[in-house]
Amino acid sequence: MNYLGHCYENGIGASVDKQRAFELYQKAAELEDSSGINNLGYCYDYGIGTSVDKEKAFSLYQKASELGHRIAKYNLGQCYEEGNGVDKDHNKAFKLYNELVELAEDDYPDVIYSLGYCYQHGIGTNIDVRKAFELYLKSTNLGSKFGMNVLGTCYRDGIGVSINKQKALKLYQMAADLGYDVAQYNLAQMYANGEGVDKDYNKAFELFIKLAEKECPEAMSYLGYYYQQGIGTMIDKQKAFELFQKASNLGNNIAQYNLGFTYEEGYGIEEDITQAVYWYEQSAKNGLQEAKDRLKNLKKRKRV
Repeated sequence: MNYLGHCYENGIGASVDKQRAFELYQKAAELEDSSGINNLGYCYDYGIGTSVDKEKAFSLYQKASELGHRIAKYNLGQCYEEGNGVDKDHNKAFKLYNELVELAEDDYPDVIYSLGYCYQHGIGTNIDVRKAFELYLKSTNLGSKFGMNVLGTCYRDGIGVSINKQKALKLYQMAADLGYDVAQYNLAQMYANGEGVDKDYNKAFELFIKLAEKECPEAMSYLGYYYQQGIGTMIDKQKAFELFQKASNLGNNIAQYNLGFTYEEGYGIEEDITQAVYWYEQSAKNGLQEAKDRLKNLKKRKRV
């Protein structure tokens, strides 16, 4: 029953049918199948074939975990770490990750990554960046794309290891090749900044394009700037405006600032100080100091 649900969820031997998958997981859960209970929790967690219900997801992960389901234990740890469906409890999250790694560490590279994250950021334990680095390295060697990405950041920024930009670039590329968008974004920045590789705005532009197609607001913001300034592509002020607008509506504070600046200066559109102020204010509310400074500057010049 559970496997049939998995087939419908992922289109294995049948057309994708999320609703049918949800119903089959429900039936498996009624039969006390721990995998079915965990997968039903996942459906509630991410709204697969049903409405999102974080509390229900937590309850199901907890039940499956009590029945010995190890992935459910990991999901339960994430709930405690992030406060999904339950109050945050970093000590419980750390304990669950640690138990899983001790049980069968080689089987769960992503759990090893999560344990490393706990050590890096002091979640349920004391900060130990060297221990974090070692766990990220282990998870990477076992194939975790999350481990690869954050190990790349360790090498880029010198976290628990000496800085090595070339290794960082290679690790970001590995994780990006496995379909991890965060790594692809980091890779694009490496090309844009010339870190571990010669500056290549064309390559950065290509990577940002792919991410923007996936609705990544950070990539849209970069891409808008590239179109506005002609970096890695021809100048297209209208395209830049559209990208800033889209990323701004998704809450990106840099795009909001750039959109405000576009309205203020009339780049490819008609100047509109009212709109400029609005977007600077949105950006400032979202924590961008440059937007706060710009608003002060406008007031000094008595444009508002």
